Amino acid sequence: MIRVYTKTNCPQCDATKRWLTEHDVPFEARDLMEHPDDLQRLISAGFGSAPIVEADGHEAFAGFQPDQLRKLVDQA
Repeated sequence: MIRVYTKTNCPQCDATKRWLTEHDVPFEARDLMEHPDDLQRLISAGFGSAPIVEADGHEAFAGFQPDQLRKLVDQA
């Protein structure tokens, strides 16, 4: 399962979700302002910007990174 942690008015968040949708990749989007526990966990893990993409069996990454997204799809 791919999880995309987002925030409001975030162009990189929107681009990440759009890329996944256009490539028919199922994902769960979670707004960090609605889930403060997720926000604190991700800050504690060293992330400072959104989106943050987590996928089972893969290292999490931040930002709109099509190459990393492609790796997730290719390795699924």
